[in-house]
Amino acid sequence: MRIAWNLLFLVPGETGGLETYARYLLPEVIRASAGVDSFVAIVPEEAKDWQPLLDLQAAVEIVVLPVRSRRREQWLFGEQVLLPRLLRSQRVDLLHNLTATGPLWPGRPQVTTVHDLIYNVVPDSSPGLRGGVMRRLAPAVARRSNLVITISESSARDLERVAQLDAALIRVIPLAADNATVAPACDPDELRLRLGLGTRRIALCPGGMKPHKNVVRLLAAMALMPVPERPVLLLPGYSTGHQETLVQRCAELGLEDDVKFLGWVDDALLEALYAAADVLVFPSLYEGFGLPVLEAMMRGVPVVCSNAASLPEVGGDAVRYFDPRDEHAMAVEISAVLADSALRERMVEVGLAQAGGFSWERAAHETLEVYRAAFAASRGGR
Repeated sequence: MRIAWNLLFLVPGETGGLETYARYLLPEVIRASAGVDSFVAIVPEEAKDWQPLLDLQAAVEIVVLPVRSRRREQWLFGEQVLLPRLLRSQRVDLLHNLTATGPLWPGRPQVTTVHDLIYNVVPDSSPGLRGGVMRRLAPAVARRSNLVITISESSARDLERVAQLDAALIRVIPLAADNATVAPACDPDELRLRLGLGTRRIALCPGGMKPHKNVVRLLAAMALMPVPERPVLLLPGYSTGHQETLVQRCAELGLEDDVKFLGWVDDALLEALYAAADVLVFPSLYEGFGLPVLEAMMRGVPVVCSNAASLPEVGGDAVRYFDPRDEHAMAVEISAVLADSALRERMVEVGLAQAGGFSWERAAHETLEVYRAAFAASRGGR
């Protein structure tokens, strides 16, 4: 089978968990195929030099479409017009859209991975034209796919409810967290020196500056903690318009010395942050999966997180949970973990066992099974 991967969403360094999904899944799919299938990766101009894909050139044909996906209208034109033409010229048997958008008339069988339906479930997270388009497009593309992959049971329920998708057409394939592939940029002592942290406890909150990440309530929780017990909060993630709101809120709460906005960080610096962190805090209102929770457990960092959406599926019994709309509960849980070294040790042990249940290799084998089932279904008239 000749399989095309729609990577037109990919703007390296700006697409977060979607980029991680492509980075780790695709090489494992190639290995799982064992030479039986051939692959075409279709990318925008921003991703033509994306190193993880260049590393696969021996097994993947890379095709660059003349679109810049930072511009939403070009991305949509590329998927709805240019991509179907390319599928015909490349004689592709099946298309896999690695995120929720794709062609409405692909002219080929297609599988779509819908990580979440946040535009529909939390509409305030993306107001305006972009959110309006996505609220209509994602469910429509799911309905025009032969099979749909999603990454949690929570997202599967959203697909049934919001997209009115038959449960028989949904396959749940969880993500995984890879072992560190790069060395930390520095050791914890040097990181503390670089960031001026002294000997303070470190709470790490990765995931991006977006309203649904609920960092504004985390700041309120920080302000409720007594100053001697308050950790320093590190916030890596590319800057968005919402960051201005968060900076202003820090000033209102008197947290200027307690919160550090780090901007986008590379893999090496992210590993250094995990190595130095005393706790990972993840207060999100909605997640299709919540990869930072899994990454932290795999690296031996205790996790305190929201009990919303898919997060309890990922964290299991290894994580301390709170209601993401309750700042007081958030502060209590963070303080409890930081104050009890024995508790942290138990959380690390259980977290490592929980993380061991997730595997990119397994995800790749199950993804290949979906490809074959979707192709077979298309021949049967689906």
